[in-house]
Amino acid sequence: MSIQSRKDRINLEYGEKYAAQGLCDKRYVIFCATAKRLPDGSFGGVIVALKGDQFIVYDALGWKMEPGELIYTLPLSEIEGFQRTRGLIGEIIKGYSFRFTCRGERYVFANCAQQVKFLDAVEAAIADAL
Repeated sequence: MSIQSRKDRINLEYGEKYAAQGLCDKRYVIFCATAKRLPDGSFGGVIVALKGDQFIVYDALGWKMEPGELIYTLPLSEIEGFQRTRGLIGEIIKGYSFRFTCRGERYVFANCAQQVKFLDAVEAAIADAL
């Protein structure tokens, strides 16, 4: 079994688990990130997800980064200026970052290591919602 197929299998298992709990939808787009800037001034570990036409931000609990309290529910159709880093350095070493504005507030996330498939899905969902 290759490393990639093992990673895909683990992502699918977590996606199914969290979809069954209602934290994301059947696209299974849910992953850990570091919130560098949120509108309320908070920062730290979060779980971000897609659920229907919403971009969801949960608090991340403990060292296992389990989804906790719902922090933000943002309509994909109101997200503007989505930008993300790309390239091998982001995939392997430092993790991807992404940012956007919604309802006049700025959101900045980082440390999305090896999450290119999830970021592709977020970017596509935002584009489809506009």
